[in-house]
Amino acid sequence: SVSDGEDATNKTYTFTTEYLAPVLTNPVPHDWESTSVELSHLQFTLTDTQGDLMDYTVETSPNVGSGIASNVPDGTYTVPVHGLKEETWYHWYVNVTDGMHWTKETFSFFVGGFYDDFNDNTKDYSKWTEIYNDGVWEEINNRCEFEVYEPGSGDHLQGIKSTDFSILLNPDTPLIINWELIADIKSTNWAGDVRLEVSDGTNWLVACYSRWHKATRYIDSNDGVWTNLNNNKPYGTLNNEIQLYSDRYIIRMDSDNTEPIYDPLFSPNKPLYILIYLKSSGDQTNLYYRSGFDNIQVKFDDLKLI
Repeated sequence: SVSDGEDATNKTYTFTTEYLAPVLTNPVPHDWESTSVELSHLQFTLTDTQGDLMDYTVETSPNVGSGIASNVPDGTYTVPVHGLKEETWYHWYVNVTDGMHWTKETFSFFVGGFYDDFNDNTKDYSKWTEIYNDGVWEEINNRCEFEVYEPGSGDHLQGIKSTDFSILLNPDTPLIINWELIADIKSTNWAGDVRLEVSDGTNWLVACYSRWHKATRYIDSNDGVWTNLNNNKPYGTLNNEIQLYSDRYIIRMDSDNTEPIYDPLFSPNKPLYILIYLKSSGDQTNLYYRSGFDNIQVKFDDLKLI
């Protein structure tokens, strides 16, 4: 505001300040990503809005590689890494300066996870252990198939347990479990469950297709009560997903999903495993059903799909 004693002028101006420090984008692996031991390098992109040349250093912990460079322009840069180990968290630190201003970033990634597409049609005992053997386990037709007869009394179970995942559950980035479920390959009955279970040996979460009710449903060890997602789901191949956080979980079975269920079901850093199996009841011992699983994957991912 300006005045000469008689008249006044009011004017408002706006301005922005230019970002001076170098900008780091597109880290690979990105933060909280899961990857494999075949990872050969880290990658990132640097930009300086004033066009200054930059110096950078990269360090890793545990140490699997490092890098240093001076007087580099805007661009994408890589740092080789080697000797990665399964079931291990790694952290990498990037420090960048244009001579006046600093940018410091830290990223973390996990080497591990689990995957089986069953395309080799061979039982992989390095991944799976048969824990229920009341029926038949076969890996044929590029998938895993189980067959079980009605028991007459009690229950019959047929299924396998995966190796453990050493994971660190957190509230921001989900552990994602994907799988396909084939509800009916061939059968002479209408009963039985097709189940995937996540467990730490004490607590558990089960996602299930009930053949008798033609329903998708779930149950966990804290609540102990079945909840239906869809009460009229015809036989077919269902594509499913569990998003597991330290304080909640989300289940999607084909096109039906839960809201976030706030339930700290598992310890944040206790190893988990999955079970895939059939559970049959009924008193007609000559009746059976065959169902299957395919494309089972466990990974960390910061893309929330639901």
